[in-house]
Amino acid sequence: MKLHRSRIAVALLSMNLAAPLGCEESHKLADDGDEDATADNGGTDGSDNAMSSGDGDGDGDGDGDGDGVCGDGLVEGDEECDEGEANANDGDCTEACMLPTCGDGFVQPSNGEACDEGAENDDLGSCTSACALPSCGDGFVQPSNGETCDEGDETGSPDSECTPGCLVNECGDGFHGGSEICDDGDENGTETTDCTEACTITVCGDGFAGSSEACDDGNDVEGDGCDNACMLDGCGLVPPEPLFPVAPATLSETGLYADISAKSLASDVREFAPKYALWTDGAIKTRWVSFPECEGLEPAIIDSSDMDAWTMPIGTKLWKEFVVDGKRIETRLEHRFGPNPSDFLFVSYLWDDAETEATLAPLGGVENAKGTDHDIPSVDLCLDCHGNGNAGSGGFPGR
Repeated sequence: MKLHRSRIAVALLSMNLAAPLGCEESHKLADDGDEDATADNGGTDGSDNAMSSGDGDGDGDGDGDGDGVCGDGLVEGDEECDEGEANANDGDCTEACMLPTCGDGFVQPSNGEACDEGAENDDLGSCTSACALPSCGDGFVQPSNGETCDEGDETGSPDSECTPGCLVNECGDGFHGGSEICDDGDENGTETTDCTEACTITVCGDGFAGSSEACDDGNDVEGDGCDNACMLDGCGLVPPEPLFPVAPATLSETGLYADISAKSLASDVREFAPKYALWTDGAIKTRWVSFPECEGLEPAIIDSSDMDAWTMPIGTKLWKEFVVDGKRIETRLEHRFGPNPSDFLFVSYLWDDAETEATLAPLGGVENAKGTDHDIPSVDLCLDCHGNGNAGSGGFPGR
């Protein structure tokens, strides 16, 4: 006799409802008709659905968590993106199927990032919290970018103390900061500008002749070549002849001697000696001075209002001769050739062996001149002692 399997199943089901089944019978009921020895899960085609695979979530990865498989090109589960094999940490989708994010430690240009140090991102460091490189004007002081200040949009403005290069403003840097009256950089304190070395505007009487002044001798004495309005007068208005901003090549051209061979002095040259002379390695020193004849000045005026720094009339010349072991070694010349404090010439002349002429010594000086222990100083050393503006102790060339 043949029975249809469905009828048998119905009969068995009726038996199950009627009385408990034994172990063997229960095992037989587990057959779902697809010959795989697994319990029927309600499939209508005689086969188990995805639950029979052990996945539990239908995504096929076997973990039952409901997530997709990163890298399969499908955006599933918790994935934010998935470009398959094109996934890259520096691309549009990371290898973890996440979108680019500042702070994830990967530099992703598609996210507008120029850097990314992950948890190390710091607005004061080498990569900001916005994954941008340090930049002057971003409002953060970043030493790694060489900055000492940063005032954001105000950086480099006239009211700011922070230069366009994010450096704290200093007088002489060429940036006119909030506390400065002016700043012409390397031009400060020169005749090409009215801006002093202290970044203030020059005023008549401060000793600095700016571009708007004809002169400025720093005093209020009239008739000394520069008047109280910083205009030329006296020796400045009609200067004496000759004046030489550039030193003559020979001593005989300076006006010391009427006849250098005979050592006879010019008629306007006077010998003088200080009350207390400095000792100079045993050298014998002789000093002379020549004052100019200037229009409106009779005689030429010496400003001695500051007893430590006399001001000589324009055109004044002073000489000092050094004799060592009975031989003339050098004769120094100090000459005021203009109305401003820096208008002084300091040079020295080296005598020839016959002592018939002396020629201009090198600006760097001469050591052991003419085989003696005497050194002719450099021009820089002359300026160290005499300086510019007051020409040293009362304008006279030392003692």
